[in-house]
Amino acid sequence: LPNSWCQMGFAWTVMGLAQFHKATGYEPALTLSGKLARCVRDKSGLFGPDGRWSGGHFHGHLYPLLGMLEYGAAANDSVMIQFAKTGYECAKAKMNPVVGYVGELDAPNVFSETCGVADMIALALKLTQAGVGDYWDDVDRWTRNQFAENQLTSCGWVSGLPKPRPSASDPQESSNAYAVGQLKELLGRNQVSA
Repeated sequence: LPNSWCQMGFAWTVMGLAQFHKATGYEPALTLSGKLARCVRDKSGLFGPDGRWSGGHFHGHLYPLLGMLEYGAAANDSVMIQFAKTGYECAKAKMNPVVGYVGELDAPNVFSETCGVADMIALALKLTQAGVGDYWDDVDRWTRNQFAENQLTSCGWVSGLPKPRPSASDPQESSNAYAVGQLKELLGRNQVSA
């Protein structure tokens, strides 16, 4: 395949054909989806023989894995499903798996792109549906800790937040005093102490 964008295009087609087959039962769609999935897997240069990958754009690897997984699930192709699972685990090792921060590229100190976060969430859901793992905790963490925040389009609301209280000379003392003050206001009593 000539370049990574062409490979991603193939992956979109793989996914679309597999979904079309699932919706209609049209066998030629599944057959073509399988041929394209195997071509991306075996000839694109994106992945090693077991599904691992290195370098490049996260979305450029994750979306092809989604397409292969969609085909594998539609065709009951356990080899393709396992390949996608290995690719998912490889990607998980390259990101921050606690908060779901997926870099734009497989490189240090890069920005996150929402497409990579969404791809990882979709892979986790589809792998769980396929019965090859339990990735609900990944989905939950990444949706709460990264995906939801990526939906912000304006930060004007931040200026309306209450201002912090003046700090004392000791930052720890200031933090404790602020927390105690907030608890007192919340509880409405003077029984809270530092």
